[in-house]
Amino acid sequence: MDFKSEILSYEEIAEIVRAAAKVGVRSIRLTGGEPLIRRDLERLVTLVAAIPGIEDISLSTNGLLLAEQAQRLRDAGLTRANISLDTLREDRFETIARRPGLHRVLAGIDAAFAAGLGPIKLNCVVMARAER
Repeated sequence: MDFKSEILSYEEIAEIVRAAAKVGVRSIRLTGGEPLIRRDLERLVTLVAAIPGIEDISLSTNGLLLAEQAQRLRDAGLTRANISLDTLREDRFETIARRPGLHRVLAGIDAAFAAGLGPIKLNCVVMARAER
């Protein structure tokens, strides 16, 4: 099966948002998998931001690619970001994410603030320390 052919185009997504806006939807969240891996995501944000009635566009992300894209996305019309932050310890991050990159997530958070995205929500789960 060719999964790429199953993914909606930006124009198809914008058409769905346009229909939703006509019935009163005002806020859109881009999520699912990791939206920042989609090529030219700012083009989708531009399309959605141009739809009458849409007042708020947010993005849910793991933050790994956010530093490189935050300002372009803000310029395109993104208003907010929800960023997953599983831990502040690099060794735990690598265990959870199965790759290094805590520094990239933290840089993404900084870039989101610098770009004026907000409010920024950090998604995390606080856990009790295991007994030693």
